[in-house]
Amino acid sequence: MEKINEKIEAFILTYLDYVQESLEKVKSGETVDTVAIYALGDAIRIMHHIRKISDNQ
Repeated sequence: MEKINEKIEAFILTYLDYVQESLEKVKSGETVDTVAIYALGDAIRIMHHIRKISDNQ
């Protein structure tokens, strides 16, 4: 169970880094792949639900 939580946390941190980098690009006038950002957001929600389920077992 701990390995799952570690992987979820690592994924979330990677996602946050990606979003931060994307925001910096937008601020400088570049375009970003919004579809990828939304897809990663969906993945975060799924990971959150997996974590809640695993915590309840």
